[in-house]
Amino acid sequence: MAASEPDSVGAVAADFWEWQLRENPEVATALGDHRYDERLTDLSPDGVARRAFDAHEFVRRLDALGPRAQEDEITADLLRQHLAELIDLQRLRLPEIAVNPMEGPHVSFPALMAQHPLRDEQDLANLSARYRSFPIQIEGVLSNLRAGLARRRAAPRLLVERVLAQLRDRLAVPPSDSAFVRGRPAECHTELAINTSQHVYPGYRALLEFLEHDYLPRARADVGLWSLPDGAEVYGFAIRYRAGARRPPVDLHELGARELFFIEGELRALVGRSDRRTLVKWTGADPHFADRRQMLEAYRAAVERFHGGLAAAFGRYPPVPLHVEAVPEMMEKGAPPLHYEPPVDDGSRPALLLINTSQAEAAPRYRMEALVAREAAPGRHVLVTRAMEIAGGLPLVRRRAGVPAFIEGWAMYAERLAGELGLYSDDRARLGMLLSQWWRTARLVVDTGMHALKWTREHAVESLMEIFPAPRAEAEAEIDRAIVWPATGMADALGAAEIAAARADAEKALGARFSRQAFHDQLLASGPMPLETMRRAVAGWATGSVAPPAG
Repeated sequence: MAASEPDSVGAVAADFWEWQLRENPEVATALGDHRYDERLTDLSPDGVARRAFDAHEFVRRLDALGPRAQEDEITADLLRQHLAELIDLQRLRLPEIAVNPMEGPHVSFPALMAQHPLRDEQDLANLSARYRSFPIQIEGVLSNLRAGLARRRAAPRLLVERVLAQLRDRLAVPPSDSAFVRGRPAECHTELAINTSQHVYPGYRALLEFLEHDYLPRARADVGLWSLPDGAEVYGFAIRYRAGARRPPVDLHELGARELFFIEGELRALVGRSDRRTLVKWTGADPHFADRRQMLEAYRAAVERFHGGLAAAFGRYPPVPLHVEAVPEMMEKGAPPLHYEPPVDDGSRPALLLINTSQAEAAPRYRMEALVAREAAPGRHVLVTRAMEIAGGLPLVRRRAGVPAFIEGWAMYAERLAGELGLYSDDRARLGMLLSQWWRTARLVVDTGMHALKWTREHAVESLMEIFPAPRAEAEAEIDRAIVWPATGMADALGAAEIAAARADAEKALGARFSRQAFHDQLLASGPMPLETMRRAVAGWATGSVAPPAG
């Protein structure tokens, strides 16, 4: 921004976006911005502190601005949330306990291989520079972990052991056969293999040796955040920034228990009982698909029918077509049952709903319509394409930044909305919706139980299986996800609850003037936003202090 120009929310947002790309060059590469392709993120204590210092400066700029229009207010709220997260990350010294098998340079650096281009000599020089920087990045991580040990703070032993297994597997592969060489142009192999051997693998070995000899003996035996000296604050951070809530964990636990009781009542009304044996019997007797083709056709018919019911819920809904296709066979292994891909901005590719048909004969039908409601209509596809309509006038930080509590909350709310619209075809489809709601609410209960109420991992797994008729492997995977990313699994349940509460408040304020279509149009008019911002925007609309969305 030139010195003579007055500051504005738009200028702060633009500067923040550029700063994010400079500070996180791997993200820039993934987004197709190759200005920083020779660099890696500075993960050292100094790097973390520098980002927190810069975040304070962005906050100072926002504080100095005067009154602003609603869209600028939403942008400012989103910026403040991102900036507060960066500041709290450093204040709580979270990098000091950052050891897990899902994230970190031991995971992100191999993933970068699929995103870094190798079109010419400059690209190769940039990638080689990144290989040479990898041990420096690892040393930054080790500095944080050493500081954590000095303060008697460490990650759970379970996670450390899994990272060690990953590192041993990685180093068991000769450099020339590794992911850092294979799959790249043949003329680059020699240089990449040398850099892998001289820089990348030594970085991995340094991390392996430190974790094995210094860290593992001092890792936490308990998996819950409560077992950290400052565990309550750390869990509050996770709840605030991953699930969009500021309530105490015990309150959230009780909220989840109440919601489970309510859903149990709905299940009893539908199937007679809500115990595990009855539900297993009901779901086990559900008819499956005859073959891949029948499964794909059934999903296409459901999407078409659900899309046809949108006029009862929205004044505006996406004209963007949604194509239902099968996951390519080479990608079926490990793919989820269903996956939504937004359309490309330039219109070169439509929105896709990808169905994993590999286990068609074993896939239960009762789950299909709730998945369609969640991922297609009235769920994720409606939200994403509605947001794309307004994206051109928004700062990049609004267009690119995810708000999990809003996005996942809308998807869960949409499952209920489909029932309200009468879109579920029969009781088994309604059972699928209730079981989805039950599962996502159960995650709230076990997450808070494990991280605040001192549940063990085994207790959490058993509790989840007692609540929900899931196979043990599925329950264990869910609990392990909650250990790695506390509060992440709560985002949909808490987001849906906030959206439902905002609607209830609007219905009360407007009375007979309340319109379901107008409410949903207003809710999605500005795209995903922090839940507190959403509640203020809806309240302002309901009381007439905020203009309705255009169009």
